[in-house]
Amino acid sequence: MYSAANQILFDEHRVILQARKQVLKILAATNLSDYADQLDWYVTFFQDYGDLIHHQKEEETLFKLVAEKNAMLAESIVAALSEHHLEFRDKLGELRSLIKREKWPELKQLFTLYLSDLRDHISAEDDNFFKVADDILSAQQLDDLHAAFLAKDKVLGLDRKKELEMKIEEKR
Repeated sequence: MYSAANQILFDEHRVILQARKQVLKILAATNLSDYADQLDWYVTFFQDYGDLIHHQKEEETLFKLVAEKNAMLAESIVAALSEHHLEFRDKLGELRSLIKREKWPELKQLFTLYLSDLRDHISAEDDNFFKVADDILSAQQLDDLHAAFLAKDKVLGLDRKKELEMKIEEKR
């Protein structure tokens, strides 16, 4: 069980992993051009939900708090997770470009790699990082973190977050 703060991130991971499964089904199709609009929508989903909504919470609050609490973690896992986020942003930009240029084999290869890396990243956070963060942060810090996550959702658009979650649920 996670703190209330990290439970928010864990729950967002479940939505992201569900979207991942949906994209993998599309990538199994023989003619990806038939799914160009859907693939473009999923790129937008990963940019808006995964990066803007989810990663901002991690980067602007959780990572900073853990790094302040433990320099070794800052130099190792926080740095690695932050680097993954940058790589994900780059790959999403490349995916958008490949869709526009109708480069389907390249898109399939890069999207498959992105989704594999994303799964591994989420596993590292769920199985290790969130537990470590919950262990090293005080109860007050975790409460403050939870409040910060809720506030961040309001600033970024709680309606948009719920809309994206509902669309992923509908596509199951």
